[in-house]
Amino acid sequence: MFAGVAAWASVSLRRYREYQPGKLAARALGLAAKQGNGEITLSQVMGGLDIPAGLALETMAELERQGQCHLERRGEKEVYVFPGLVPSKVVRRCPYCGTQHPVKTAVYQFPNCGASLELKKE
Repeated sequence: MFAGVAAWASVSLRRYREYQPGKLAARALGLAAKQGNGEITLSQVMGGLDIPAGLALETMAELERQGQCHLERRGEKEVYVFPGLVPSKVVRRCPYCGTQHPVKTAVYQFPNCGASLELKKE
């Protein structure tokens, strides 16, 4: 009997620690980082952390309060965007006309005007 109560208490304590707001926020941030695009939906948070909708909303609200993310509505879809996790893109651009060239091509001067191309991070 005592072993059963001890096991139940151990599982309950572990669950309590996992569901603390700070811990859930860190895990949600990790999920967003795994997405690779710096975005995550509420359903992805619920599924990835195995938590109910109310707890997922509280977790994302906490991350919003911390300034880690913000909510964007895209049509009927709501997405939490993490600006610090959004990948940046580097392009090779002509400073005069703004024409872009892929970074993978070995072009250092624009063929039309001869201007030196600059690397820009977007």
